[in-house]
Amino acid sequence: MTTISASQVKELREKTGLGLMDCKKALEEANGDLDLAIEELRKTSGLKASKKSGRSAADGLIAIKSNGKDAVTHYRVIKRYNNHTHVKAILETGRTNQIRVHLSHIGYPLIGDPVYGGRLRFPKKASQEMKSALESFSRQALHSKKLTLKHPE
Repeated sequence: MTTISASQVKELREKTGLGLMDCKKALEEANGDLDLAIEELRKTSGLKASKKSGRSAADGLIAIKSNGKDAVTHYRVIKRYNNHTHVKAILETGRTNQIRVHLSHIGYPLIGDPVYGGRLRFPKKASQEMKSALESFSRQALHSKKLTLKHPE
């Protein structure tokens, strides 16, 4: 069994927002591999997601609860392309990394997201040019068309 250091647990906690024991257990199960631990946490009860009933596949509501704090994101598919999808996300809450966590949890991580994106996967029949572009993408593909904030007064 791999020995897990306190710094590894701290790093995983910072990246996921999960509790100490959840992070330690995930790292132990992943033999200390941080990326594998994050990917496994996405699949287990550490990060839970649910779709609101009665919505189509293009519309949804994601609600993940971690450390007792609610986080709700409404999303809609704007356009599907061959290798990616343009979505509109409206946040009910403003948690750190909320869009990244929610989209990753439902299986659609942001391109270039080293934390919640998991291991790099290529689309079926991806050209060598596409593979090279994805491998060299050095930032998260997260952009905002409009940003609206309520003043706390």
